[in-house]
Amino acid sequence: MNNNKQSSVELFAIALYEKGFLQGNGNKIDDLLEQAEAMHKEEIEEAWNSAYGGDSFHDGEDYYNETFNTKKR
Repeated sequence: MNNNKQSSVELFAIALYEKGFLQGNGNKIDDLLEQAEAMHKEEIEEAWNSAYGGDSFHDGEDYYNETFNTKKR
């Protein structure tokens, strides 16, 4: 299953950028976005594992990567 969904963090960052709220040093913004996405991923993984227990075949990290098509920036 690969839905290629956009995370709420990505949606929020894009909206801020399009509205002109994200200005200044792009590296700092990229770093902040990377931190926020990492936090979001951890929250989703923990929620998945809490709900489904996770197993050796499909855990929260697998779910996140399949759902949000994780990619390196």
